Amino acid sequence: MAGVPRRSKNRRILDLLGNNALDPYWPLHRSFMCIIDFIAGMTDS
Repeated sequence: MAGVPRRSKNRRILDLLGNNALDPYWPLHRSFMCIIDFIAGMTDS
């Protein structure tokens, strides 16, 4: 994705997160915890 504009990358990330997308008004710690939970859920088998 080297040639993809930054805005397009952001949109792709939000598409992947779906209903788990972050609220821009959340504190940084809460945002990090939500992302970690999302990634951990992706790796569960």
